[in-house]
Amino acid sequence: MNLSKKQEYLIIAGLLVLIFPFFALLLYVHPQGDDFFFAAKVNEMGVLPFVKDMYLHWSGRYASMFIGAFDPVIYKSLHLLRFELLLLLIFNIFSVFLFIKSVLKNTISNRKIVLITLVIYTILLNSIPDIFEFMYWFPSVTAYQLGLSLLLIFIANIFFKKQKRISPTFYLTINAIIVLIAIGLLELFIIPFILTLLLNIYINLRSKQLIKYDIIILILSILSSLILLAGPGNYVRLQVANSSGFIVGLYLAAKSMIYLMGYLFQNPTFTLGSILFIAISNKYIHNTQLFSFEIPRINPIIILIANLGIPYLILLPSTIALISLPAGRIFNIAAFVFTFLWLFSLLVFQKHYYGKFTFEMSSFYKSSLALLMLMFVFSGVYIINPYEFAQKKNGSVLISGNILKAYNTLLFEAKPFDEDMIKRYKSFSDAKKNNKKTLIVKPLEHHPEMLIFVDIADIQSPGTWIFNWEAKYYGMDSICIEKDNVIIKDKIKQEIQQK
Repeated sequence: MNLSKKQEYLIIAGLLVLIFPFFALLLYVHPQGDDFFFAAKVNEMGVLPFVKDMYLHWSGRYASMFIGAFDPVIYKSLHLLRFELLLLLIFNIFSVFLFIKSVLKNTISNRKIVLITLVIYTILLNSIPDIFEFMYWFPSVTAYQLGLSLLLIFIANIFFKKQKRISPTFYLTINAIIVLIAIGLLELFIIPFILTLLLNIYINLRSKQLIKYDIIILILSILSSLILLAGPGNYVRLQVANSSGFIVGLYLAAKSMIYLMGYLFQNPTFTLGSILFIAISNKYIHNTQLFSFEIPRINPIIILIANLGIPYLILLPSTIALISLPAGRIFNIAAFVFTFLWLFSLLVFQKHYYGKFTFEMSSFYKSSLALLMLMFVFSGVYIINPYEFAQKKNGSVLISGNILKAYNTLLFEAKPFDEDMIKRYKSFSDAKKNNKKTLIVKPLEHHPEMLIFVDIADIQSPGTWIFNWEAKYYGMDSICIEKDNVIIKDKIKQEIQQK
């Protein structure tokens, strides 16, 4: 599909329109949950004592705890929180751009690379399982999204080094820093980083290339992993989780993979995008016009096993540790990694069957597929209760596809949610000024899935006095959710006093 410069710019503009609401929703983000945990603990202890305390008593994720110790909530700045999330989102897009640039010939223009990046990122955003934890919750973004960004840049540097587009010294310095940070963010990143390094060392050995830089980085990766895994806090957290059952964990990881595959491949944009990718990349399989590396001829079954196996290994630690389905942020990592492995497996599939089957597609059908993809981005409104829909009640419509959800949230839910949260945190601030130790608040009236992790009312039943980190941050002993038709006295219950 040959496009003129004007057409490419028009497509780039259209893709920016599609992902615009994800940026706009950053204006309505509010701190929640662990934001207040980090802020309260750091205000009490200081940065380095906090990191040390977490390492000894809760988590070996030294890099994640260190970055969390600078959560913008500590500085009481909502604008700083939103700005930092914006920078991290831009960095994530940049990492995809850099990765695409590294696997393509350096003769490909940056304009085309931007176009390809936005196509892949748009499909990814439309398919990611949990947008809130991927983009709008600082503790999750700085551990999970940032780690994925660093992983893509790490792999990109490997390709750049092979093409001699960066110096070996630069490669060693940057990738050494990346593994020290990324593995310290989350134990799940141990698997992709070490597998990538081992594969690269194996390829370099076969081609008789220098491997000493990769060996140094591998040693640093192993040391970082040992520091993370040896953290006494990890075992404290596992005891709190009180889980047991290795076989059940294996089963739940498999169940999670089934859910993930169903989620992705029932998304028509993801499926049609895969078909379009095959149609466009087909003519470049056996020539050197596009890819900066030679696509290996491997049995597609082996690639398929790897494609499913690596996300399974990402899901597995969580299911074994907690004996439950993973959190949305774990599914996000698995989906992100699977997407890029899937694109590579499609290339290998074409290479293996080249000459036996034709994957050619006319420009008309390619254009038709692209239009269908665009149509399905804005489809998926299902009326699940016609009577309540006629009454304009919330919950009567099911919306699928994250881009459509993002526009719906931006146009109809974000502003009311923002107003609710401003009122709530103003009541917290007023309570602190008046030295109140207890507070009764109303449940949130607006509960947009993309902008909230969990409301206080979702933690405990209305009428229950609870201690949470919001209370700690604002100097209170307990917060209670107002219960309809029940008067709750403004005092802590006996069991709270005892605690």
